[in-house]
Amino acid sequence: MVSNTKESNRADFLLRMPSKMKERLVRAADEDGTTIRDLVLYAIEQMLNARDAEVAADKRRAALEQHLELKFDEIVVLLAGGDIAGLSADKLTDQHDLAEAAIQRWRDHTATYYHAEPRTPIEHLCKAYDDIEAELQRVPTVIRTFKDDDEALLEFQ
Repeated sequence: MVSNTKESNRADFLLRMPSKMKERLVRAADEDGTTIRDLVLYAIEQMLNARDAEVAADKRRAALEQHLELKFDEIVVLLAGGDIAGLSADKLTDQHDLAEAAIQRWRDHTATYYHAEPRTPIEHLCKAYDDIEAELQRVPTVIRTFKDDDEALLEFQ
């Protein structure tokens, strides 16, 4: 005979918790006019949604940071005349400084002329770099759910 749990596509599990936490849970369920089961399922769903958002934001942030680094490298290569393989460490550092200066010049230019469009290849790259950086700043910062929260979890034990 198949159990009702299997037929309904549900899984059962036993949840043990400290008595103080259970008291809080019972009180919250009573205050909300719901069952402990529904309150726990809601809390789990919210935590999983927050975790999914956190993972997606972390992946997006990592992809944008990598894209930003590649765009910066493109600027360096363009300023170096297309080849950086033979440059000494000092010369490469100089090229990095020139790239940072070019990006800053583009930012200064667009601060003065808000609707400015890039005209040169270096301006196109600097605009792309600036756009990626702006997008990176818009990636939501999500509060960590459990990764760094061991002390908070141990509080209830």
